[in-house]
Amino acid sequence: MDVGGLRPSLERTSALGPQLERVALLSASLAEVAALRPVLDSVAQLRGTLASVAALREPLESLGRLEPPLATLAGAARLIDHPVRIIVGVIAAILAWGVVTFVAVRLAIGGALARGVR
Repeated sequence: MDVGGLRPSLERTSALGPQLERVALLSASLAEVAALRPVLDSVAQLRGTLASVAALREPLESLGRLEPPLATLAGAARLIDHPVRIIVGVIAAILAWGVVTFVAVRLAIGGALARGVR
């Protein structure tokens, strides 16, 4: 009588046969996943390092925003890469200063002469 009461349960269990066969086919894949455990453990040990790298995100983004000004500065630095350019620049600055000084003195003398101061 007790065995007869188990019949519906046993029939439902036997109906699970195809699903259980598919689960049995997964055993090889599950064994491969289990073989990854040491690798996954080593990845888990990287958690602290990865947190440190994540903390660098904001400084790296701010450094990335500096690229255009640094490129402009590098372009300006090319002007002084050659000593000849520096010398030509200094000579041009001295000549310009001399011309401005000459014009200023000339105008001052001309103004004084026009007022009659000798």
